[in-house]
Amino acid sequence: MTLEPEPFSSHGATSVAYARSPIDIPWRGTPGPVWTMAAGTLVYAALALMATFLRDDEARGSTVLIATAGYSLLVAVVLMVLRARTPMWLLQAQCVVVIAFTAVLVQLAPTPVNAVNISFRYVAIVLYVSYWMSWRVTAVATALVTVSSYVSYWLRDDDFRVLFPTWLIVTLLCWLLASIVNHLTRVTARHATVDPLTGMLNRGGLAMLLDAAREPGRHDISRTLVVIDLDDFKRLNDTHGHLAGDEALRQLGEAWRQTLRVGDIAVRSGGDEFVLILPNTTADQAHALLGRLRSASSVPWSYGMTQWPTDEGYDLAVARADEELYQRKRDRGAY
Repeated sequence: MTLEPEPFSSHGATSVAYARSPIDIPWRGTPGPVWTMAAGTLVYAALALMATFLRDDEARGSTVLIATAGYSLLVAVVLMVLRARTPMWLLQAQCVVVIAFTAVLVQLAPTPVNAVNISFRYVAIVLYVSYWMSWRVTAVATALVTVSSYVSYWLRDDDFRVLFPTWLIVTLLCWLLASIVNHLTRVTARHATVDPLTGMLNRGGLAMLLDAAREPGRHDISRTLVVIDLDDFKRLNDTHGHLAGDEALRQLGEAWRQTLRVGDIAVRSGGDEFVLILPNTTADQAHALLGRLRSASSVPWSYGMTQWPTDEGYDLAVARADEELYQRKRDRGAY
């Protein structure tokens, strides 16, 4: 059983993985990673321009500051034009560029105090990456910060031994924040999308997948949709208590995870209601899979099944499968 949206479709070249984030906070249709990056680049440009105007000499870093401000303004404009079409690789590349710009500014800063002040911009970069991106990307970005900041301090005319404590503090702070923020973000995302009792997706996770399936650059594939309702689950709770019902659900989720194929999606859509999305599966294959799931289940259940055409909405397919489910229950007197 997979928790990823790939069974719905295949990725295009400009896949925007961050759009699936359940902790995204869009602004006027612009995904959180995009508008926060745009806002950050505007702040970066403002700081660069302010530093340029405050200098009373022809410091060697003035040209770099002006170039930084101009580039940052350009990036902000591009991001707000692309908005939801912004690919993740572009945001990642921008982070690398900001790290490089920061390293150059640290090396060219006129005084050690200026260098230290500029160094703390690394923290903002690490916070952005650790919040919006995977741990692998976060670790790479933080490693780049560690190496580039060390080199920029070492290349300065000042005594490196004086600046080394600052470099160490900034580096350790970046790694600490990267670990904590990325971990908390992943935990929050999991709680927002995964049912803790069964390990299946919840309604939030299903909504995330449906949104991801509509992203540009994806190509839909055929799938079978199954709705499942546990039989007499209320009686189980009333007779043996809710702890017994929870244990039955936990065992059901564990058994189904071991039986479902790679790419199959299982969702706990309600208290004792479930949805299965089976990619590239014929009706006969779906019936065979449901037979294996029934054998592995500790509680009885009924199901309704339908083919889900690529041009049909989810609600219509679920309604059709629900009707088959209710008909099965009526036929055996459950309703």
